[in-house]
Amino acid sequence: MASFLEVAEKEGVFIEYSVAIYRTDSRQKFLNVVDIIKTSTSKVIVAFADGNDLDILIKELYYQNVTGFQWVGSEGWITYSYLSNAMNYAVVGGAIGLAVPNANIPGLKEFIASRRPSLKPGNTGLVELWENVFGCTLSTQSQKAEKSCTGDESLENTHTRFTDVSDASLLNNIYKAVYAVAYAVDRLLGCHEGMGPFTNGTCADVGSIEPWQVLHYLAQVNFTTKNGEIVLFDKLGDPVARYAIVNWQRKDEGTIIFQSIGMYDASRQDGQEFIINTSSAIWVGGQYSVSKAGKMLILS
Repeated sequence: MASFLEVAEKEGVFIEYSVAIYRTDSRQKFLNVVDIIKTSTSKVIVAFADGNDLDILIKELYYQNVTGFQWVGSEGWITYSYLSNAMNYAVVGGAIGLAVPNANIPGLKEFIASRRPSLKPGNTGLVELWENVFGCTLSTQSQKAEKSCTGDESLENTHTRFTDVSDASLLNNIYKAVYAVAYAVDRLLGCHEGMGPFTNGTCADVGSIEPWQVLHYLAQVNFTTKNGEIVLFDKLGDPVARYAIVNWQRKDEGTIIFQSIGMYDASRQDGQEFIINTSSAIWVGGQYSVSKAGKMLILS
């Protein structure tokens, strides 16, 4: 928020209001925020918010027919499918925002399809899924079905949230994180005494590795994933910023989609980090162009 406000001021954008919302707030608090939006002269609302929090406010705005604002969203809600219904679209249709980009993780779908359940203590995570998907019983204590599972059933042709990898944006962050730690540990184990990075050229004790020692090597990680994404960290420990720019659009049959219209990639050369195809964007009110905003209202 502080960074955004600083940059907005430099760009000559006036922030009219900055309001905080949270799902446990009273309804009166949300109604007060609705009144602020109704009486403000801002035409753009920037929402750094969680989807569940924002959903409450959007419904109140809908009930009072408060529409016509250009919404700008953070990754916390801009591709949150739970929000994508006709009621909410009436309020935030044409919204634009930054989202964690989708990714194809090679071999992930095949890996998931090859999993099998286990009844060993500490490794029973798939048991409940298995019994629900195949309508059978794995454990003798379960009363869900009379039919017994063999454990050899296949997830390959099932349709569940567990097997759906069409949107692997969040999974991709886990994928990169695991690889980053693996690369760090690999370098730690390859250290030679007398040439190590710690006191007097020492290396980590393999039998008693400390987290700060792994962190030292993690800061030096620099690799490219199988799908071509560069993974490294800056001096503050932040990864390279990479976001998809998405736009709330509605197809002719009424389906609401999060259309990708560009990308922000900080690993690109200066001046080429931000790419957006404005000709494919649909703004508030179904417009194909948007006027420059002079004032904004911030929700967080």
